[in-house]
Amino acid sequence: MRESIYVCAFSSGLIKVGRSIDPVGRIAQHANRVSCAGIDLVEMSHAECVGTASVAERLLIGKCRESATSQHKSEWFKGLLFSEVASWVSEISSSNDGDGEDLGMWTSIISDLLASGLTQTEIAFDCGELSQSLISQLYRGDIKNPSWPIGEALRKLHADRCGTKKAA
Repeated sequence: MRESIYVCAFSSGLIKVGRSIDPVGRIAQHANRVSCAGIDLVEMSHAECVGTASVAERLLIGKCRESATSQHKSEWFKGLLFSEVASWVSEISSSNDGDGEDLGMWTSIISDLLASGLTQTEIAFDCGELSQSLISQLYRGDIKNPSWPIGEALRKLHADRCGTKKAA
């Protein structure tokens, strides 16, 4: 069984996105957790990923972040239309091949940062005191899917230093 990405909308106006091998069960857990506050699950949608679910999830979160009016933690958003996010889930899950996508993205981001005058050591420090060898491994493609906080730190540094949002 492959992992899926999912979206669920709650009566509070919040939308939650994520990935799971059992999206229906995972969404039920979210619904159960917020039900004590009088918040109900309104809608949900999920789709099995044809490629790497972690890549698909990152792409989905990136799209949500760009369009939402606010973000709560890493996967909860306000100000999104459920139907639009559900279409993103369908589109991303079916088009994500997962192979090499992150390699090009991380190599490009790190290359831009190096071109801006930073060293790999400085990039590592600016991203939360990571190791230079981790940055080197991402740059070479030895690591293709960094953890969410590392990827976000690199994206933020890139946006701050190079003035663009790359590979959202």
